[in-house]
Amino acid sequence: MANPKTAKLPDSAGAAAVLIYGALERIKTGVELEAFLTYLTRESRDYDAEEFQVIFGVSIAGPGSSAEKKRLAFSSSAFANWAARNQDLL
Repeated sequence: MANPKTAKLPDSAGAAAVLIYGALERIKTGVELEAFLTYLTRESRDYDAEEFQVIFGVSIAGPGSSAEKKRLAFSSSAFANWAARNQDLL
């Protein structure tokens, strides 16, 4: 994601779901993960964005995640910071 601070946000929950699951397949590096987390945590949405953050976090680092995705998540300071800020949701 070239510019996570200004890229257009999804305008519906369905579009957000497609975005989240697509990102899970595309994110391969810590830099990409950090950019996506910056994008994902931006404000001003018409749907409950926190739910989609949790879906992403659990999907990339949870029990059903691949070892590669777990390593990526757990080696990322951006993910650790996001998890600490959102521990009440996890």
